[in-house]
Amino acid sequence: MAIRKLIEEENNNVVSFEVVKPNEPKLTKSSEVKKTPNNNTEERFVEPLTELEDIAKIKEYFKEKIETSTGYEKDIFARNLLLFTVGINSGYRVSDLVTLTWGDFFQADNKTFRDRKSRKEKKTGKIKQLYINKSIEKAITDYLAIMGDKVTVEQDRYIFVNHRVSSDKPICKETVASMIKDVTKACGIKGNYNTHSLRKTFGYQLYMMLTNQGNSLALPIVQQELNHRNQSDTLRYLGLHYKNRAKLVNELSL
Repeated sequence: MAIRKLIEEENNNVVSFEVVKPNEPKLTKSSEVKKTPNNNTEERFVEPLTELEDIAKIKEYFKEKIETSTGYEKDIFARNLLLFTVGINSGYRVSDLVTLTWGDFFQADNKTFRDRKSRKEKKTGKIKQLYINKSIEKAITDYLAIMGDKVTVEQDRYIFVNHRVSSDKPICKETVASMIKDVTKACGIKGNYNTHSLRKTFGYQLYMMLTNQGNSLALPIVQQELNHRNQSDTLRYLGLHYKNRAKLVNELSL
């Protein structure tokens, strides 16, 4: 009996530990892996085009190249002008930008422009509206006029393709990165520019336009358009927190 009692006491003193599985990903409500932004990624260190004159300079550069080039070179410059224009007017990341199709811009008749189109962001899984403004409409119209029969407008066809290799596959991120670096250098625009500069330019110019209009909701509006978690992320992304800090310190002047 003494041995049985001892065993019962030992069993009562056993402590159960919950097994924790390491590195389990967090899931969204739709059971997808939750993605959180990394503040140390490359996109945090590249710059937007803050001067409207520089944007105009880049567009003029592409237009001159289109006029003076022939064959594939002309097609590529025409494509790059369209990509640049859509990039700075949509605020899309490059991963979403290069996979745009004609169906994102045109209705089923492949002639009538949409007002907007909802697309899921590849990085975050969030829905972002693609608004087709007048600049995008004109850029697409001009591009189709330049390309003529070389482009087939169908709902599922990619817009930004490699004209040297295939008209069925989208260009890669590296191609866009090279284009941005080359054109800013050719135009004498100093700074650190990469693929994220297109999206940052959209956010920065939208913020400045709203601020100049006296809109007190400028920052939350840009935050919403960029699908950021909070306003501090938006300030950091656009580089505005550095400017604000520098201005405050300079004005302090003790």
